[in-house]
Order: sequence, then structure tokens, then C-alpha cells
Amino acid sequence: MYGLLSALASAVLFGAATPAAKRLLLDLTAFQLAGLLYLGAAIGIAPGALWQRGDRPPLDAMNRRRLAGAVLFGGILGPVLLLLGLRSALAGSVSLLLNFEIAATGLLAALLFGETLGTYGWVGVCGVIAAGTVLSWGGGWPGVVSAALVAAACTCWGFDNNFTALIDGMSASETTLWKTAIAGTTNLLIGIAFEPIRAPATTIAVALGVGALCYGLSIALYITAAHQEGAIRAQSVFAAAPFVGAVLSWAALHEPVEGAQLLAGAFFVGA
Repeated sequence: MYGLLSALASAVLFGAATPAAKRLLLDLTAFQLAGLLYLGAAIGIAPGALWQRGDRPPLDAMNRRRLAGAVLFGGILGPVLLLLGLRSALAGSVSLLLNFEIAATGLLAALLFGETLGTYGWVGVCGVIAAGTVLSWGGGWPGVVSAALVAAACTCWGFDNNFTALIDGMSASETTLWKTAIAGTTNLLIGIAFEPIRAPATTIAVALGVGALCYGLSIALYITAAHQEGAIRAQSVFAAAPFVGAVLSWAALHEPVEGAQLLAGAFFVGA
């Protein structure tokens, strides 16, 4: 039961990240916010990662390249693309579009990483693509651009997931710590180089807190759930995160509930 509750808490926290980020984008650029969120995530995941570290030999060259790929795609490119898409789209729609990450992970695994995607897997991918198409056209041309940016972000996280799955000699928490610390610092420095941070200190603190809770603690809870309940059961509960994000966007941000969102949500559930 504790494992399932951990998975549910992880899904709620992760789902809350998108509407929270939508609000924070009023005061921060995409690069600045991506950096602060991931530095906050590093703070949130650090205790578990350092506790699990143990006495391991350093990574070999192949695993260092895999870690670098995870940092580049999952830590640097993915969050910036997501926030660029989120800036001009409804947070509820973006939350639902994040379902594409699962499809992108499976598609890349089948096409580039030598894994097999069964019939049901291909049907699921097609369902997710259909849902994304409904959401993008529902918002007109700006919706198409935003959906393309979010899909690109999910594709980056698909690469990240496949690289991370291949890393030997490092726990999931350690990989996440390296990724969030390096990527968060990189994106924050890029953001500051282009434009000074003008947001008040309270906004910066909130951004770090959102990263620590919605990414760092969420990932730690998910890892706990996967260890206790198994990856499949944990993932089945965590899959609710995009829908949690949509509901919170409607409730907290007072966004309209659109027909395209409901139709796409049905596609996602069916997929």
C-alpha cells in the first residue's frame, strides 16, 4: 500500500509541475525557469542519491557517453522546449500532450535502440499521435506550434529514458542528480547571459521549491514505488500525472475546459 501511495503522490506532484510552470513563466524566461526547476530537482533528489551512492567504480567511457546524452536531451533541451511550448498554450493541453513521452520512448527504443514494440505498442503510439493531433489543431496555428515544441520535448525525454535505461554502475537517483545539477546550471547560466533575472527573490524560491517537489521528490517517490510494487504497477499509477495536470490547470488557473482536450483525453486513455 505504501508503494502505491508513493506512486500516486509522485503522479500528483509531477502533474502539478505544468500549471505551476505556466504561472512562473510570467516572471522568468524559459531558460531561467528550466534552470531553476532542475536545480530545485537536484536539491530534492540529492539526499536519496547520496544515500544510495555506496562504493562504486567510476563509469566507463560508454556509460559516460550515455549519461552525457541523458543530460543533453533530458536535462537541457527537453525542459526548455517544453516551456517554450507552454508559454503560448493552455497548461491543460500541454499536460495532456506530455503523454507523448511514453510513445516517443517506445518508438525510439524500437527504431534506434534495438527493442521490439509489439502490436499493442504500435496501436498505443498511433492513439497518442491522434490525440496530439486533435489537441494541436484545436488551438489553431499557435496550437500547432506549441504542440510541436512539446512533442519535441517529449522526444528529447524519450532519448533520455533510453539512454538512462542503458547506464550501468549508477542508480536512477544518481543519474537524475547528475542530470538535473548539470542541466540546471547550464540552462540558468544561458538564461542569465541573454537576460538578467528580474523576478523577485520569492519567485526564484518558488521555482526552486516547485523543482524540488514536483521533479526531485516526485522522482524519489516513483523510484520507491517501483522498488516496492514493481515498475509496471508504479507506472500504471504514475500515468495519471498528465490528467492531474490538466485538472489542476482547470481548477487553479481557471483555464477553459475545451472539447478538444476531452476528446484527446479519451484517445490517451484508450491508447
